[in-house]
Amino acid sequence: MTAYIGCFLVTCLLIASSEKSRKQNHKRAAFCLGLFAVVILSTMAGIRSYQVGTDIRFYILPGYYQAKSYLGNFFTYLKNDKYQLELMYLILEYISASIFQSPHFVMFILSLITNLFVYAGIVNMYQKISMPLAWAVFCFVYFNVSLNLMRQSVSVAIIFYLFSYGERLNLKKVITLVLLATIFHISGLIGFFLYVVYSLIGQRNRLSGTKWVMFIICLSLPVVILYMIQILCMFGFFSGKYLIYIGNQGEIALGNIIFRFMGFLSFFIYYLSCRKYKHNIDQLTFLMYVGIINILLLYNNSLVFTRIGKFFEIFQVIYFPWGMSAYSKIKGLKTIFSILLILLILFYWYYQFIFLNIGATYPYKIDSNLFKAV
Repeated sequence: MTAYIGCFLVTCLLIASSEKSRKQNHKRAAFCLGLFAVVILSTMAGIRSYQVGTDIRFYILPGYYQAKSYLGNFFTYLKNDKYQLELMYLILEYISASIFQSPHFVMFILSLITNLFVYAGIVNMYQKISMPLAWAVFCFVYFNVSLNLMRQSVSVAIIFYLFSYGERLNLKKVITLVLLATIFHISGLIGFFLYVVYSLIGQRNRLSGTKWVMFIICLSLPVVILYMIQILCMFGFFSGKYLIYIGNQGEIALGNIIFRFMGFLSFFIYYLSCRKYKHNIDQLTFLMYVGIINILLLYNNSLVFTRIGKFFEIFQVIYFPWGMSAYSKIKGLKTIFSILLILLILFYWYYQFIFLNIGATYPYKIDSNLFKAV
């Protein structure tokens, strides 16, 4: 636990230095400091124990040994992949087995790509939010999740980066980045859906009334998805086994509900303060939709909603720091709220990833055999 907290704090300091350099127009120094922070955090993920993250046992280790059995015959390896995983992931497993001869390489690279895209998304908004605060939220809220959902976390990070463009978003970027996300995890296709939603409710050329009607229609989609799957299964279009993906898996942790609500509330206060100035209102309207869906998805703790929810949950990285800017003109208030936010983040991290896992295998164990053949 100490190693992780130390790593988070060090990288937050580096991101703060990177932000300062960027604002002073020292772009090269800013890039190097940010990259250093990303590599440190990724190394932590790469050298961790195989016991940290369920996906390691499900596909990292099995995929590695499968790739190792096909050394020297790459195309046969792709053809005979029995796990039916995405192309880019299979390529990384083959490189890991043939060159580095350790699964730690895949763990490191997947985390590196995830962290790079999250950092790049934060950089896209550095003039609107506090970069170190956004990075702190990512470290304490999403980093642990990325150790479990490694392939999907890459996809989630790319989609987050895509929509960090705001007003500079265009169809060419959407197609390129969504396809890139999809070759790491098929769920990246949700990026196309988000772009449709963005076009309907976030574009400046839409009539205000129409925009809000579409906003409400889009909010109904979580409920509609459940009934659509049930109907398709009832009429035989889907196998009945898909019903297990929409069944409630149990109670949601109270801390998760409170934290998501607090993040959205912080952002919503900023949204209200900007409405009369029409400042970034298009991007903010889309992000408000994402925040509401992020909360609504909690009403059913099914497997499909949990997976889809990651594409909405990641935006908490910017909700809190963006919300803090609503208090920036009130002397002392921003500092007070920033301190309270940091305490809330620490409490959430401890409750969600430590307290709820007491009695399980201790998750903060680092494997010293980095890049050592197994």
